[in-house]
Amino acid sequence: FCFRAGISPSFKKHLKDFVRGVLSPSKLVVKTVYGKPLTASELCKFVEKMTPMFSSKELPKPALMAVKTDEYLAEITREKALMEYRYSLGQVLQSDGKLISPEELKQKEENMRNKALKLFDDGARLKLNECKQKERESLMKEMKKIFSVVWKSYEEVRKKYEESKKLQDDLMIAASSLKAIAHAGMLAVACFPMAAIPMAIAATTSFCVDIAATGTAVAAAITSQLNEKDSADAARKLPTYLEKKQS
Repeated sequence: FCFRAGISPSFKKHLKDFVRGVLSPSKLVVKTVYGKPLTASELCKFVEKMTPMFSSKELPKPALMAVKTDEYLAEITREKALMEYRYSLGQVLQSDGKLISPEELKQKEENMRNKALKLFDDGARLKLNECKQKERESLMKEMKKIFSVVWKSYEEVRKKYEESKKLQDDLMIAASSLKAIAHAGMLAVACFPMAAIPMAIAATTSFCVDIAATGTAVAAAITSQLNEKDSADAARKLPTYLEKKQS
């Protein structure tokens, strides 16, 4: 613009000084919509929302500008509530590195959903906003979709956890059974004459059974540790998986 023919050097100078003055940090103020401060990203979205109205030769009517502003506020409030929901859900899934129970996950999700809806309902001008119901329904639909993805992944992880837990329990039962067999064997030996069953053989047999029982118990302990590690890893990965699904 400043390099077009016919524009005097004096005008260019004053225009440059004007632009510098407008964009000076000391002159910049926080932009607000109905008293609500906007971030740079929100301001860009607001401009994108309002710009099409100025594409025609006629200036837009104030009533239309008010409607578009209300639509914008409903949209960004929905986005904030949805972001809060996703963040809270991710925090729950990786809070202590353990896989929570299905009942606890459902209860926490319900609380987070209600919190997100309240955050939306308390948004600026939404109580007077005709766009509120549309965006609220959209928010509920998105939260349901997100939790559906999370729940499906959670069930897969939970299934593997339960299978590993069952293996651990089976190993512990086997260890207890082997120890009982060893103990019963020694009692049986005590009831027979020494000539019938040499003590060395009986002791060796009992010792071997004890070793097998100990080994089985150790295997159960290792399985338990691996199970807890796997469940912790899975719990930590669920929020990341959620982000990938929603991106």
